[in-house]
Amino acid sequence: MIRLHKSIQLNDVQHQVTLIANAIGIKHERLALNIVDKNLGASYLSYLDELAPAGKKIENLVDEQHGIPPRVLAEVDTITLDDLVSIYPIFFKRAILKMDIEGFEALAFSNASLLFNRTEIPAIYMEFGKLVEIKYHRGMFGKIEEMLNFLKKRNYEPYEVNDINHILYDNWESWQWDVVFRRCDICRCPGLEKVVGSAE
Repeated sequence: MIRLHKSIQLNDVQHQVTLIANAIGIKHERLALNIVDKNLGASYLSYLDELAPAGKKIENLVDEQHGIPPRVLAEVDTITLDDLVSIYPIFFKRAILKMDIEGFEALAFSNASLLFNRTEIPAIYMEFGKLVEIKYHRGMFGKIEEMLNFLKKRNYEPYEVNDINHILYDNWESWQWDVVFRRCDICRCPGLEKVVGSAE
């Protein structure tokens, strides 16, 4: 967070950026944050390890990948995706969503209806690979399917991050690490026979 503050100041965009020092969760609570020293971006809420089967905790995966186990250095207060509606300015009606919360994405979408009802979100860029890695954590497989159904009902279609190659919802277990969901009633969706909402 300190480095992000400094970057914002150096680029003189402090009047255009709102930083929120909360983790996205499923409700308001305080959770332990596991810090990964060699890759701070891989830090995650320890709640995910509580859902893990024996030997499949994220801390074990991180240790294998980076050669050092994560450690709990802090606790964070969580908010939901829907809470963002009351935080950002009232005139803010359109946004691109980028989600990289180390496997918590599927859980976070359980409280996202208000955000998606109030905000036009043409695209969602998501790190999906961690979800595939932890799909057999307790209840996670069902939560991933719920998240995908949530997006499908709102006219989103999944693509590789090149925004060209359409991929199928049914094959989510073999998707690449990063995906983008395009909302096809308000933007073009290459590879589909019909562009939903197109004027052509």
